[in-house]
Amino acid sequence: MASNTGADERDQNKPVTGYPSQAGQVATGYPRASPLVDSAYFYSPPPPSPYFAAVVSPAPFYPPLRRSNSSFLLLLRLLSAMLFVFLLIGTIFFISWSVVRPRLPEFRVSSAFASPLNATSSDLSATLDLSIVVANPNTKFCILYDRIEASVFYRDGFLVSQSKLAPFHQAKLNQTLVSARMAIVGANVGNNVVKEILEDERNGTVSFGVRVLAVVRFRSGGWLTRKRLMRVYCYDVEIGHSASAGDGSGSLLTPSKECEVDL
Repeated sequence: MASNTGADERDQNKPVTGYPSQAGQVATGYPRASPLVDSAYFYSPPPPSPYFAAVVSPAPFYPPLRRSNSSFLLLLRLLSAMLFVFLLIGTIFFISWSVVRPRLPEFRVSSAFASPLNATSSDLSATLDLSIVVANPNTKFCILYDRIEASVFYRDGFLVSQSKLAPFHQAKLNQTLVSARMAIVGANVGNNVVKEILEDERNGTVSFGVRVLAVVRFRSGGWLTRKRLMRVYCYDVEIGHSASAGDGSGSLLTPSKECEVDL
């Protein structure tokens, strides 16, 4: 036992000749150092350099300054005020329009007179005089008719004649008589149309359709609406041809013919 202890001491006192050194061996002439607990260094770490500590010392931290929200709040309030004014104006306009909304005028053909029909194989000549009564039922609105055009059709919408009428102004609760002369002079309507019209004339009744297009505006005091296109359709305006007339002329069979108005 004593011999083993002496051998261990001799091994520990041997000079270090290899690298890395074995555990427990130290260089000759240096004392043995015990390892530090909880340290990455086998020997005691050197003290920190004063220069290094001065260089890496943290700079003072200043929190970032908050940007003022006054401009954003001012813009938000301005937009809110504009939106409120817009909604207020729209509400007032909607209520006003609902209360005093203008009514459409009323159209009816009060009389119609057709001259004798002159027809060849495909051409037609005649004159159709129409009297149209236009009534304004509004108590608060006048009606301005800027442009008016009347057209006459036969059966399936075949255009026979058209004419422009004079513009006029219609007061409140007023009735206006509009006269339109539709001249058909050598109109090339086709052989089939001529045959059908002559056949209807021999049977005693020729039925036409009348259409009126008008650009209108409604006015109440200083308030004037924008221009709008009004469409008036008078279907089945029947012209009766009696053999007793002798000259082949015809007139409206019914006292009047109501028309449909669309705006």
